Amino acid sequence: MMTIAVVEGILDNPNEPIEYMGKRFMEWYYSRLKDIGNIIRAALREYNLSKDWTRAAYYSHKVTGGMSAGNGSLMRTK
Repeated sequence: MMTIAVVEGILDNPNEPIEYMGKRFMEWYYSRLKDIGNIIRAALREYNLSKDWTRAAYYSHKVTGGMSAGNGSLMRTK
């Protein structure tokens, strides 16, 4: 779903897609999620409070003790 959000954000505004991707991420976050990783949850929760993607990324890295390079997407490939 996040890959789809990235693609849709790029299609919405190819020159400046970040905010458009973020809007799609937040729509996904507010939907009835079946599963979301801890790092993504922390980042999106922080973005919801701060409205700053850089701060959200820093926060999620900090809250995980610097271990924010997870392999969730890799685990889900078969």
